[in-house]
Amino acid sequence: MLPADVLTGTPPQRLYLITCWGGGIPGQAMTEPVTVATLALVRGSVEVLATVGEYGDSGDGDAFARWVLEQRRTTDISASRAVHVASKRILDLPGS
Repeated sequence: MLPADVLTGTPPQRLYLITCWGGGIPGQAMTEPVTVATLALVRGSVEVLATVGEYGDSGDGDAFARWVLEQRRTTDISASRAVHVASKRILDLPGS
């Protein structure tokens, strides 16, 4: 998905781009001027969770994403709180 793709549709109310550089511009590291995340907010999303760094395809990374999404689906906590709780869980794992 490219930023231009968001301009032609209606994004969901809550959009989670939990992928490597999901909040960045495709092909350009360390940038954030106009991204899928930014345009989704402009086009009507009320909440966007997107990574702006490297997101490892690992067991820990998968667990983190599952914990964030599970909390958002099953509780009424905010996205920022869900990220905080999942981050603490990752840091509490043996070997972290």
